[in-house]
Amino acid sequence: MKKYIIGFICGSLFFSGVSFAADSFLKASLSKSKVIINGSQTTFTDPVVTINGRLYVPLREFTQETGYSLTVGDPIIIEKYNKLPQTLKKGDISITLNSLKKVNEESMLNITVKNENNISKKIQFTGTRADFNVKNRKYYTTGGQGLTFIPAGNFNIISKEFLDDYIEAAEEVTGDVKLGTLAKGTQNLLIYFKSGDGVSLFDFYVDTAGLI
Repeated sequence: MKKYIIGFICGSLFFSGVSFAADSFLKASLSKSKVIINGSQTTFTDPVVTINGRLYVPLREFTQETGYSLTVGDPIIIEKYNKLPQTLKKGDISITLNSLKKVNEESMLNITVKNENNISKKIQFTGTRADFNVKNRKYYTTGGQGLTFIPAGNFNIISKEFLDDYIEAAEEVTGDVKLGTLAKGTQNLLIYFKSGDGVSLFDFYVDTAGLI
């Protein structure tokens, strides 16, 4: 019970800005240091503190300011949003997001799927999250669907939805996925694909600032 009481007092003093020392080990205080990110001073809602001479900043706000995704849990997952193109390979399947563009007010994601196995594989587009971990913006989800595609080395456009069909053995296909409605000014997208058996997951973290 004694150590819980000490912990409570320590927390109270810590957040009130008063330095505290327990057995000459913990020394904590609010920091007066300015935080400048990419040339601009940043003010955090939660306090920036110094503990034993080391500076600590609030993790969520820091990732928001620096363009990272933050998923809190076990483990804590931090991923950097990057511009297109991006490629992920899981086993014998690789997916490349080539570009994102507007066609008749709809957002079209051009992708390439390559199957290096000797059997056909099915890849599913499972949706997107938009504006995830963006300061002062609420994230939202969208659907989408596969449209036409062109098999590698073939100039004939196939008019069926290629992500609803199997990618044949040793085949490479390129086509468009029509995303759901994207809000103007969307800063990022988390784009998810999975194999037909659900084992291989493809999670893309896309920086869309200036594209939408």
